[in-house]
Amino acid sequence: MDQEPRHDRDQATSDGALLHALLLDGSGGAHPIDAACIASWTPADGALWLHADFHHADIQSLLARVPGMDARQARVLASDDSRPSTDVTGEAARVTLRGVNMHPESDPEDMVSLRLWAATGRVASARRRRLLS
Repeated sequence: MDQEPRHDRDQATSDGALLHALLLDGSGGAHPIDAACIASWTPADGALWLHADFHHADIQSLLARVPGMDARQARVLASDDSRPSTDVTGEAARVTLRGVNMHPESDPEDMVSLRLWAATGRVASARRRRLLS
C-alpha cells in the first residue's frame, strides 16, 4: 500500500476527486470539460479522458458517472490495493501499474501506483500521488 506524503498531492478541485476531464480531438488537441458533462458524453463528442485522485472521498460518485464503467471496476480503481494487476471485461480493460518514486527526499522503492481503465473512446486514470518517473 502506498503511503501518501502531503507535499506531493494536488489540491482538490471544485469537482472533488476529479483532477482533469478532457475531450480529446484525435489530432493532438484537447479541451477541458467539467464533471457535469461526463455522464452526457457520447462518442461524437470526442474521446473522453478523466484523471482523478482515487483517495478522495468523492471518487466512487465520480466513477459512477463514467459511461460504461461497471461498479466492480470502479471499486478496483479506487482501492487501496496497489499491486500491479490487469482485468478485461467486455470492451473495457483495467490495469494497475507502479512507478518508481522520483519525489525528492523519497525512497525510490516506495512505489507510486497509477490505475487506468479504458474502453472505446473513454479513458479514466486515477492516482493518489503524482508520478514523476
